[in-house]
Amino acid sequence: MARKHKWELIVLSLPIVIVLLGLIPWSKNIPLNNGSYAHITKASFIRSLLPEAYSTITYYPNNGQIGSVVLWQDIFDGPVMLIPANDTNVLLCLYDYDVDFRLFRIDMNKMFKPLSPDSDLNHILFTCTWEIDDGTTSDWQEVLNYLHNVSLNDFERQSVSVGSRHQSPDSILKLLGYQGRK
Repeated sequence: MARKHKWELIVLSLPIVIVLLGLIPWSKNIPLNNGSYAHITKASFIRSLLPEAYSTITYYPNNGQIGSVVLWQDIFDGPVMLIPANDTNVLLCLYDYDVDFRLFRIDMNKMFKPLSPDSDLNHILFTCTWEIDDGTTSDWQEVLNYLHNVSLNDFERQSVSVGSRHQSPDSILKLLGYQGRK
């Protein structure tokens, strides 16, 4: 008889646990190879189903100004990976944007300036402390080199899940290869 009550309690509690997990925002500290780290907070699953959901990336440098970038997010779109560029005052953010990737260059040496009207960032960016722009060709090359050479352990520390996609450097490289053929 007591065993039956335990199962009833588990069955009744399970939906509550699932709803609570769907309401809790996800966050992760990402150590960067320049000794600084970024803290990413993504909207909860349920919140990401609603308009104006966002991810916040707060950057904590070894020295310099702490600041943040707030980017639009839903269950399919959002930041995937952060890496410091060869210039350690620049952070590169690979962003999954529906059917392709965008690369953003965040320069922590420069304060935010208004975006050009034709920038895709106008559809993604809520706020940013520093100058942010689309990644350059050399930034893309840096990300590709990183993905080709990174260990799976380092990749997992610096990446952010978007749904169940992008579980390895190879999966992102394959998607980037497909994106380049459009």
